[in-house]
Amino acid sequence: MNDAVAERLEAQIAVVGAGPAGLAAAIEAARAGARVVVVDEGHRPGGQIHRQPPAAFAAPSGAGHGHGRGSALLAELAASGVAVVSGATVWDASPRHVAFERDGAAGVLSCERLILAPGAYDLCIPFPGWDLPGVITAGAAQVMVRGFRVAPGTRALVAGTGPLLLPTITALLSAGVEVVAALEANGRGARLRAGLGLLRSPARLREAFRYLRALRAHRVDYRLGWAIRRVHGDGRVERATIARVDRRGSPRPGTEEDLEVDVVCAGFGLQPSIELARLLGCAMRHEPVRGGWLPVHDSAMQTSVPGVYVAGEIAGIGGGEVAEAEGRIAGIAAARSLGLQAPDAGRRLRAATRARARERAASDALLGAFAPPPGLYDLADDATVVCRCEDVTLGRLRETARVFGAGLRSLKMGSRAGMGPCQGRICQHAVWMLAQRQFGSTERPMPCPVVQVPVKPVSVATMLATGPHAGRR
Repeated sequence: MNDAVAERLEAQIAVVGAGPAGLAAAIEAARAGARVVVVDEGHRPGGQIHRQPPAAFAAPSGAGHGHGRGSALLAELAASGVAVVSGATVWDASPRHVAFERDGAAGVLSCERLILAPGAYDLCIPFPGWDLPGVITAGAAQVMVRGFRVAPGTRALVAGTGPLLLPTITALLSAGVEVVAALEANGRGARLRAGLGLLRSPARLREAFRYLRALRAHRVDYRLGWAIRRVHGDGRVERATIARVDRRGSPRPGTEEDLEVDVVCAGFGLQPSIELARLLGCAMRHEPVRGGWLPVHDSAMQTSVPGVYVAGEIAGIGGGEVAEAEGRIAGIAAARSLGLQAPDAGRRLRAATRARARERAASDALLGAFAPPPGLYDLADDATVVCRCEDVTLGRLRETARVFGAGLRSLKMGSRAGMGPCQGRICQHAVWMLAQRQFGSTERPMPCPVVQVPVKPVSVATMLATGPHAGRR
């Protein structure tokens, strides 16, 4: 028998996520006079981009959350009167309730409007040795360094695709880690296309120059058209084999090199965290450049479910500038739907709309230029683990596809890939791509994932205290 009672909170507008999108949405809604509560998994507000270390070992004021834009947003938040529930895992939701767990205890936040800004997670592409201790994602490297001031190693290899490799490199350098090499699988043509896209956003162009200056100052060996081939080690990373790749991302024979490293940071882009939108029944559309399946929304960021809004990476991968602009739009729109509006809301909405259009255009150009080449999915061999939760190898996945077919449901039921604690967040995209390549079909998009309660692991006691499917009452 469970005697625990869930904590009950109330707000006019609930925001899930305290990154730039969630913070901007909460600030604008509070500016209009709405009672706002933000629920976030992090120790402190800021999200991945403006990450702050835990208060117990926080940096001096103004440090620890990236750059000036983060400082300004956090200052706005502090002055807004918005309540933030940190360290809370959201596991169920409806348009009027958000169910969460914090410090092992259950909680329910009731609301009139809901803004989803849960961000994104790393896209993973398996390669031999990626399950060795010392291989981490690019996002995890940034969390360790910027969020907890932990150096993940002493000699690092950074490899993958996309603009997020650059902040990973500079984060490692700031922690005193030697970056032995940095590999971008796309070639020089991608850099040219990306440069043309950056011309649309002066802020991104300045940021890119800052990263490149840091790489030159530390003499980082930055290579275009190279990829990681294999990681070696006895119980942890000791060495990595790299190789030049062709336009499709396939290794060129005879170009292999070995590097002595103790940590490998692999990043291939991001995937939107759409689980809550799926759980709420939002209509979805597929946009490959922006990360795949995304909730349909209008110009006010409202989804097909009345009263539910989205902002930031859940609406399409775009970076902090896009996220903040979309958050402001969503916050103003959600408040207006309640009859609340700040005196200068019209001007602020127009400015946010212009910023969103400008930054989306730049982001789309970057993402298109640095999309993962399909040949990277050929790095794995039959012994490579593709689903780490359930220890499923590529060989087992191929046999499952041969017997049961390459449909996502067949692959999950036949091999258990994607059925572990991460619920497919880490492996599902790669499992789909690898299975499709076996049958020579890589053009079909992965089906929109099926989501069930709880969307993230929580205790049975929390679920009992909250009530059956309490988020959707």
